[in-house]
Amino acid sequence: AGLNSAFIAAMSLLWASLARVLNDLEVHRTDTAYEDQLILKTFAFQFANNFASLFYIAFVQGTRLPLLGISLGGTLVRDECPVGADGAPDCIQALAAQTLTLVIIRQGVRQVQ
Repeated sequence: AGLNSAFIAAMSLLWASLARVLNDLEVHRTDTAYEDQLILKTFAFQFANNFASLFYIAFVQGTRLPLLGISLGGTLVRDECPVGADGAPDCIQALAAQTLTLVIIRQGVRQVQ
């Protein structure tokens, strides 16, 4: 969770630069149109960057879909959540750990900036 959160923080800087570069390539008639499009691109990139891992953990990780498995030496390795007391996958703990780590790393990055 920590490595993923650090990667998300690093990619946020890259996405902000990419949004500005892509926006500069477009021809906007007014400064307002330029700013509106920059806000839209920045929001879309940041939303996908920050919440993709949480959506993956919440909706995909515990589903045991075979297409998400990786074959290592003929053995299918799946990304599964820990098993709860009832024997079913319990992704809530993984989701809580990822969310907490994201908040802590984000605060650390903001303190450095």
